[in-house]
Amino acid sequence: MLNRENKTAMTRKGMVSNRLNKFSIRKYTVGTASILVGTTLIFGIGSQEAKAAEVTNKEMKEDATSVNNDQVSKKVDTGQLNKDGNTSKVDTEQLNDENINKVANQKEVTRVENSVASEKNNNSQPSENGKLQTSDVKKTEDNNATSDDQVTTTVNSQQLNTDNTTSNATMSAAPINVSKDDLKINSEEVRNVGEKSDNTDNANGSDVIMPKSTAPKRLNTRMRIAAVQPSSTDSKNVNNLITSTTTLTVVDADKNNKIVPAQDYLALKSQIKVDDKVKSGDYFTIKYSDTVQVYGLNPEDIKNIGDIKDPNNGETIATAKHDTANNLITYTFTDYVDRFNSVQMGINYSIYMDADTIPVSKNDVEFNVTIGNDTTKTTANIQYPDYVVNEKNSIGSAFTETVSHVGNKENPGYYKQTIYVNPSENSLTNAKLKVQAYHSSYPNNIGQINKEVTDIKIYQVPKGYTLNKGYDVNTKELTDVTNQYLQKITYGDNNSAVIDFGNADSAYVVMVNTKFQYTTSESPTLVQMVTLSSDNSKSASMGNALGFTNNQSGGAGQEVYKIGNYVWEDTNKNGVQELGEKGVGNVTVTVFDNNTNTKVGEAVTKEDGSYLIPNLPNGDYRVEFSNLPQGYEVTPSKQGNNEELDSNGVSSVITVNGKDNLSADLGIYKPKYNLGDYVWEDTNKNGIQDQDEKGISGVTVTLKDENGNVLKTVTTDADGKYKFTDLDNGNYKVEFTTPEGYTPTTVTSGSDIEKDSNGLTTTGVINGADNMTLDSGFYKTPKYNLGNYVWEDTNKDGKQDSTEKGISGVTVTLKNENGEVLQTTKTDKDGKYQFTGLENGTYKVEFETPLGYTPTQVGSGTDEGIDSNGTSTTGVIKDKDNDTIDSGFYKPTYNLGDYVWEDTNKNGVQDKDEKGISGVTVTLKDENDKVLKTVTTDENGKYQFTDLNNGTYKVEFETPSGYTPTSVTSGNDTEKDSNGLTTTGVIKDADNMTLDSGFYKTPKYSLGDYVWYDSNKDGKQDSTEKGIKDVKVTLLNEKGEVIGTTKTDENGKYRFDNLDSGKYKVIFEKPAGLIQTGTNTTEDDKDADGGEVDVTITDHDDFTIDNGYFEEDTSDSDSDSDSDSDSDSDSDSDSDSDSDSDSDSDSDSDSDSDSDS
Repeated sequence: MLNRENKTAMTRKGMVSNRLNKFSIRKYTVGTASILVGTTLIFGIGSQEAKAAEVTNKEMKEDATSVNNDQVSKKVDTGQLNKDGNTSKVDTEQLNDENINKVANQKEVTRVENSVASEKNNNSQPSENGKLQTSDVKKTEDNNATSDDQVTTTVNSQQLNTDNTTSNATMSAAPINVSKDDLKINSEEVRNVGEKSDNTDNANGSDVIMPKSTAPKRLNTRMRIAAVQPSSTDSKNVNNLITSTTTLTVVDADKNNKIVPAQDYLALKSQIKVDDKVKSGDYFTIKYSDTVQVYGLNPEDIKNIGDIKDPNNGETIATAKHDTANNLITYTFTDYVDRFNSVQMGINYSIYMDADTIPVSKNDVEFNVTIGNDTTKTTANIQYPDYVVNEKNSIGSAFTETVSHVGNKENPGYYKQTIYVNPSENSLTNAKLKVQAYHSSYPNNIGQINKEVTDIKIYQVPKGYTLNKGYDVNTKELTDVTNQYLQKITYGDNNSAVIDFGNADSAYVVMVNTKFQYTTSESPTLVQMVTLSSDNSKSASMGNALGFTNNQSGGAGQEVYKIGNYVWEDTNKNGVQELGEKGVGNVTVTVFDNNTNTKVGEAVTKEDGSYLIPNLPNGDYRVEFSNLPQGYEVTPSKQGNNEELDSNGVSSVITVNGKDNLSADLGIYKPKYNLGDYVWEDTNKNGIQDQDEKGISGVTVTLKDENGNVLKTVTTDADGKYKFTDLDNGNYKVEFTTPEGYTPTTVTSGSDIEKDSNGLTTTGVINGADNMTLDSGFYKTPKYNLGNYVWEDTNKDGKQDSTEKGISGVTVTLKNENGEVLQTTKTDKDGKYQFTGLENGTYKVEFETPLGYTPTQVGSGTDEGIDSNGTSTTGVIKDKDNDTIDSGFYKPTYNLGDYVWEDTNKNGVQDKDEKGISGVTVTLKDENDKVLKTVTTDENGKYQFTDLNNGTYKVEFETPSGYTPTSVTSGNDTEKDSNGLTTTGVIKDADNMTLDSGFYKTPKYSLGDYVWYDSNKDGKQDSTEKGIKDVKVTLLNEKGEVIGTTKTDENGKYRFDNLDSGKYKVIFEKPAGLIQTGTNTTEDDKDADGGEVDVTITDHDDFTIDNGYFEEDTSDSDSDSDSDSDSDSDSDSDSDSDSDSDSDSDSDSDSDSDSDS
């Protein structure tokens, strides 16, 4: 046939011949309402998602502009068809051949568009000559673009009754970005959805079309052409600039008081206001909850929630982008919002309950949609229909995906049906499932089942597994048993297939994927029945169905114009727009038809002061300005000769006659005022300005706005006067800074506001006049003292006694209430202190604890004049001195000791059987080695130093005569070890009785041994040689002091006893007439050591110190020598074996001496 209006060639069945018509019903897709006109076929359906926009008889605006040439499939809960003769008893809500009825034709289509209230079109462009000109508005003819759109609709079985039932669909929208993962189709399919949408004849807008039971008619609309500008790259989220009034309603489509995601839906209606701050490229979002999906089964339905358009001119206001993975629709504004003010958009969508997130019946399920920042919620009790059950047999089914290419012989499309077999998990014998694309009531059925086009998948359900009542199946959780049943599937000639399950005691999911039959019918149907039978039980049967209808629509338009233009701040108040004067935003402009007094438009001026109100036909209009900025006044009207530059006043009448009228302007200005006035010294403190009182100069006065923002700061002049100038009407805050040395006087004394004091902070109002009444008075602040005393509280009772004295040199610090240091002083020789020159107020006084003292107790007794206030206290001055702030301290003393003992076993530890050593001197020193005290241990070895302050001390023990210090710090017990001769003791708020020292008795040793006559002069003691008697031997200590003298006995032996370990010197006195023999000629115990020998005793006796002599040979002295020799010989012979000679030098010396004698 031929569409005579738009001259588009059409196929015999109403499809555009050069377009691939692709339609589908599919889970997780987007769809709302489509045009639904003509005959709608209603079929029984099973539990599945609701179709798009199932709203009946809704009264909407009669304004349509678009034509939809796309066939749209709608998914509703598939009903449960009963196959005639295969069941004995079926629930009354399930269908059979007798109760399936067709629905009466739907006569009229009414349209609810995404409406836009566009108040200002600022599409003025500068021309070559620099003057402003408006864009031409092209007049459109009555172009009734129509098409025959085939719409697929499914309806729930509960709706199938003898009454007429109306179902909705939506018109196609502009291209939509769709997540391919959510659609479960490939990227090419997603792209094709957008491309097909671009090629349609509709207006590509989310304009919701609703059916109404009246005769169809053509609807007119105003059309306007505007150039599309590129979006701004500086885009941002403007959810905060979007406000909406929204309703979200759960619609019980079949009015059976049961809400089922597969058959019922949600009606979303919202009126959205857009702030004029929004720019091209900015975007807002619509977010919906996980329980919501914004489309039905048809993948192409996603485009139905698409771009938002102005129904008056077809311009796109915002483009839609879907993110179904995150339940988000993003609308990006075009330059429409740069050219129009006060944009409002209306949406009317049908959206769906997501069965995937609601797998079973449940009460109080929440659904919510957030438009911008505004969230709207509703709840519903979800109640899925039961499976068809007949004795032991149970079954359920639904269409889950449908892609229809009507009129396409090469690719007619496909559909999928999901079947739940034995969901009751009964034990069945010889169970068989029959699937048949046939029902006697529907001869135009385009379904088919045969081996060539049908693919069947079979999954076994685990025991106890809960199947999704919305037929959303996760096959990964099931077991694929298709291969086990491939040979048990029998295809029949009547578009049927039978699956032989044999004996079964579990549930199965069967998925039938098959092609449509080719058809060119304008009203094809799809019906597919399923029947489960088993031995000894009656069959359970049901079916699913889809129907298709055609759509038609049209539109036309007429020419309209605009009114504008400008509100400005007329700073020189001359009523003429001049260079440098700026526009004023947010002024409301309202236009009325001057003949009918009907409001025909409204706008709010933009930031630059401009406004534009479109869509006005020729006529006289009254323009009124309101909501002027606070404090502004209107400038004079009709000044000068240029009506486009003058001011029209707050109300004027202008005429539109075949072109835009951009002469309706308004000038306003801000009047300016002063605020003051006086700061004075209120010498009598009465709060009133007296004649003899003078102003205070140099006082800082600050002016702030109502929000506390500083506007200006001035200082008073020589007379105490101040003034703030150029102020607008409004409320102000005035703050006076208290001049140094002054105190604010009393506030608002008397009745004369021009003579009183307003205090430090006050509010001043300017309302069309100067305000010179804000004054502040001050008087000189009197000064006071604070003190008094720091003393040594020797009895620690916290009270000042007459015998207790002050402590000098104690640091005292004065702080203000904020903790800032004001003054610091020290107590005098009597412990007194004082802070002077203080004003009334609260102060903090802090005392530094003097070295070696501890603070005494605070607040003792009832007399605050003699108690202690502690190291930190608060002092208040109120019109007099405060000399009650005192602090007492005392010196705490402690003891240090403890014990000196004889460590008989030398183990460094005090054992029970060991006793103290009395009379041992112990010295106490300070850290600088200054001797503080000296004591001696008592009869038990105890000692003690008393009256010591906290600190570190040195303790020195004097080694008692005949003793040696024992080992130091043996063991782990500091009270039982020895600290040695010198140690450190610390006193920290307690006695220290751990400083001990142990000693053991020093052992004694002997030294000797032999002086002999070395007859053969070889320096060695021979066995035949004898000792020399009465040789004097002297013993010296290390200091050279003689500590012993003896003589050799008759055998030449000598010995010194009771010697300590140490260094000694032994001196042998050479016998007369004898010469020193050679020294160190052999072993120590056999040689001679000489006349003087240095000896060291270390923990043992030393009997190796010997010396030998022999007679001189000279003839002069032979007689004497012989005489001596005889004497010496006797002596030598006795001592040969014991002594050696050590010193050759002594021998030489002796020889010389003898020779001389």
